Amino acid sequence: MISPKITGAIITVFIIVIGVVLIYPALRLDSHVVQNQVLLTFNIVNSTNLPTWCNDLSKFLQDNSIHSTIFITGIMADTYPNCVASLGKNNEIGSMTYTYDTITNLNYTGQLKQIQQGKAAVDKQSKLNSTVFRAPHGIVDDKIFSLLTHLHILGDFNYNDHYNIYTNGLSGKIFYKYPSSLGNTSDSKLSGRDPKIPMLVNFYNYDSVNKIKEFINSASKNPHQFVTASELIRNTVP
Repeated sequence: MISPKITGAIITVFIIVIGVVLIYPALRLDSHVVQNQVLLTFNIVNSTNLPTWCNDLSKFLQDNSIHSTIFITGIMADTYPNCVASLGKNNEIGSMTYTYDTITNLNYTGQLKQIQQGKAAVDKQSKLNSTVFRAPHGIVDDKIFSLLTHLHILGDFNYNDHYNIYTNGLSGKIFYKYPSSLGNTSDSKLSGRDPKIPMLVNFYNYDSVNKIKEFINSASKNPHQFVTASELIRNTVP
């Protein structure tokens, strides 16, 4: 017969094991967090500075091994396929709609067509399957979840304060908050922030490459890791 003392010890060990099992997922999630992530995005919305801008930016990003995501409209992808080819070598290509018109003025079918045509053009020119999306002017309505899951897009980056991730069989969405946008490309906000919360930095093709270089070079003063949108999704979902 097992003595009460041994029985008590077994029960104690059992409780400890159960406790570890219960808290392990939380510990694992905490260790999964990648710190000081900066999502650097470039948006090609019209023909300003193209195609020279693409070539100069591509060379700079490649020479410095910088990860970023380029969102481009379908019409610009079709008009400047070499931009997609050059920038897509070492960076992620994401889609917009076909034109840069606000989609909330359209009904569901019209919005779906615009997003579908934009993605098709980007996929054709990049020879890839783009899975991240940004709407023109960042303006969407409550149809966006249905629209993007219908097209198997895994994440949308329409906002300056959060992004949506469509996971678990494209059935759910996760909101993750950025501390702020760096639209003015100042590096001051890179310091003194929560390192577990990613930072968003947006540039457009009407921003000069020199301005982009200046920001990226100044960012080296602070701890950071430039990531693509898909890398950010992978680093967020346990």
